[in-house]
Formats: sequence, C-alpha cells, structure tokens
Amino acid sequence: MKMTEPEIEKAISEAFHSVAPEITFSEIDLNKPLRTQVDIDSFDFYKLLVLIENSTGTKISERTLKELNCLADLIHFLEG
Repeated sequence: MKMTEPEIEKAISEAFHSVAPEITFSEIDLNKPLRTQVDIDSFDFYKLLVLIENSTGTKISERTLKELNCLADLIHFLEG
C-alpha cells in the first residue's frame, strides 16, 4: 500500500508522540539531521523506527538507515 507524504508524516508524528511525547513533531526541521535536533537515546530511536515500520508497512534496513540524513529523506524513502 503506497502512502502519501501527509500520511507518512502523520505516522512519524504518532511514533514520536508514543516514544517521546515531549517532542513536538511540527518543530522538527525535516531537512536537518534528526539526532542534532532531538535528544533521544539509541533505544528510543530503535523503538521509533519499529513503530514507523509497523505503521507504514515498510522495512527500514540498517544499510538504508545509514543513507538517510534527515526526516525528509526518510519520508521520500517511505513514499517510494
């Protein structure tokens, strides 16, 4: 099932709310590296990815993840 960009952004936003409710997704610059903008540990980052994978139905491999520099890259990957 192909998702639209707004659907993907909603899925990511909901994942953030579940893992780190103190982070407001709308305040994240999608074009800047995520790790420089939010303070989440590697375990929470992993939980975030699992939630995004589950809600979008798309597996994000470690290799792919290394190629994604920001959330905009992740969104475009999930659209494809």
